[in-house]
Amino acid sequence: MVGWLIDREPLVQGGGLAGSQLHVARAVCRRAERSVVALVGLGQVDGAVGRYLNRLSDFLFVAARYAAMRGGHAEVTYKKPVVRSGEARAAST
Repeated sequence: MVGWLIDREPLVQGGGLAGSQLHVARAVCRRAERSVVALVGLGQVDGAVGRYLNRLSDFLFVAARYAAMRGGHAEVTYKKPVVRSGEARAAST
């Protein structure tokens, strides 16, 4: 039933309008989570807030994948670009 959900490869975020908007919402949630971690460390915020944001981020990721699947949009697996040694030097100069 959830076989489509199990994926160990990183994905290029997209999946139509709904999927893309859910990925943006997840990015905002992750940014908030990173800010909350610092506040938890200072004792200004309860750790449950960070756990909630983490679970919300997970939900938004799954919702984005589901929206893409329902919309008929194929998921694209991220492939790290292969950089040849000459290209790496040229790009760094």
